[in-house]
Amino acid sequence: MTQINKKYMQLMLLCCFAYLISYIGRLAYNTNIQNVIDTFNVTKTSAGYVSSTFFFCYGAGQLVNGFLCEKMNSRKVVTFSLIISSAISLAMFFMSNVLVMCVLWGLNGFLLSSLWCNLIKILSKIDDDKYVKKSVVIMSVSLPIGTVVAYGLSALLTYLNVWRIYFIIAAIIVLVGALFFTFFIKKVESFIEEYHKSVANTDKTEGEGATCQATNSTSLLKFLSVAIIPIFLIAVFSSLTKDGIVNWMPTFLNENYQTPTYFSILVTLLVPLLGITASILAKWLMEKTKNIFITNLLFFDFCILMLLVLALVKDLPIFVPIAFFALLSTLNHAINSVLTSIFPLYYKHIIKSGRAAGIINGFAYVGSTLSTFLLGNIVDNYGWSVFMYVILACAALSVLMCVWGYFSMRKKDQD
Repeated sequence: MTQINKKYMQLMLLCCFAYLISYIGRLAYNTNIQNVIDTFNVTKTSAGYVSSTFFFCYGAGQLVNGFLCEKMNSRKVVTFSLIISSAISLAMFFMSNVLVMCVLWGLNGFLLSSLWCNLIKILSKIDDDKYVKKSVVIMSVSLPIGTVVAYGLSALLTYLNVWRIYFIIAAIIVLVGALFFTFFIKKVESFIEEYHKSVANTDKTEGEGATCQATNSTSLLKFLSVAIIPIFLIAVFSSLTKDGIVNWMPTFLNENYQTPTYFSILVTLLVPLLGITASILAKWLMEKTKNIFITNLLFFDFCILMLLVLALVKDLPIFVPIAFFALLSTLNHAINSVLTSIFPLYYKHIIKSGRAAGIINGFAYVGSTLSTFLLGNIVDNYGWSVFMYVILACAALSVLMCVWGYFSMRKKDQD
């Protein structure tokens, strides 16, 4: 491995680390949503307001940061956001009012929304296709690993009846991680930039390092044309399903199978554990189909089959919904990976990767917002059967969006 390749690998690992620790912090509330319901005696709808506020602010922030990240110092933005997020997590430990939690957690969502687009922008400095593909997988596994740590820690603290300490632990982890990230990333970035300058000076005709960012001037709308609409809607539907399952699975098991809260949270670990394979599956299938719409269509087809069983068959043994929820979340995580990391990085020479990732991820978090407030309200008023039908409808609509997107892109290419 050459020196530049080592730096590319270090860059990927540092970006993965930053996003991983952010997930440990950002899930401090969601992993304990059932504890909030029990401790403060609030409804699922009320408890869901906090998560929905986070997701709404995160999604809005993604759109804002998607446009601004190209003009900002990404390293400093990531470090600043993590440090302030750490302070907010610490403040949440002292809170018991849902309205105050909404304000704090919404601010946390807006801050953390700067991470994904800026980290993708940092990774777009990699000028080797082999390492670009590796970065897709490495970044995608940060989410499930961070989720595993978060739910495992939450289950342990819930079992010990000290669940609120999670906020303090998360604050410490995020703060220390932010300092670690900023110390090492500056050295790695400087080496890569100097290497690209030396390559450009050696071979001005090819200009490998210098022209990489200069050529990606095509807007997302111009590149996708009308196919941008189904991409946005697929992002909404898949995130609604993914986060709806992760957020409400402990409550579903608790109410339908009378499992202890700590056990329900612990079982939810199956979801992100399988999610580690989702990015690998997404990358493999994308290389086979070479089309984001065909890839996602195949994923949604499997989702529909499992959702039909969950919606139509009553009194299933507990292992069936656990297994199906885990698989559903895995497939939707793979879909999200295709849209927010594989697509922006694979076309980094045509479009601005950070901007594309931020905009698409912004729409994804519209679905995440609905997953807590809307789905919590549906369960409160109509029960778990309607919950299943809503997710089934999202999968069915997503299939239609994939078909629309595929033929729209074909028509654009023919023109």
